[in-house]
Amino acid sequence: MYLITVFLLLVWAAVADDSDGKRIPKPKGWINDTANVVSGLDRRRLSNILRRYHRETHHQLAVLTGPILSAKALKPFLFRGCNAWGLVDDACESLRG
Repeated sequence: MYLITVFLLLVWAAVADDSDGKRIPKPKGWINDTANVVSGLDRRRLSNILRRYHRETHHQLAVLTGPILSAKALKPFLFRGCNAWGLVDDACESLRG
């Protein structure tokens, strides 16, 4: 069976610019809230939705939040997320440079 892995990075505004080169943490489950903007209840709800979606479609989605305030820092953050999580596809490559 052919399995397509889809990755979704959702980046929310938080308190710091990402230009300081902070490392992207290894993924821990479906929701990776490094910006601390997702409540416990929302984390559980989103995790259940993403788990069910994976079970029904065999596609994987994950959420990564980060400390981005500027649009200029967004693409590098997303690209670093792709690299840190070992994702290689056209969507991640389009974020390069």
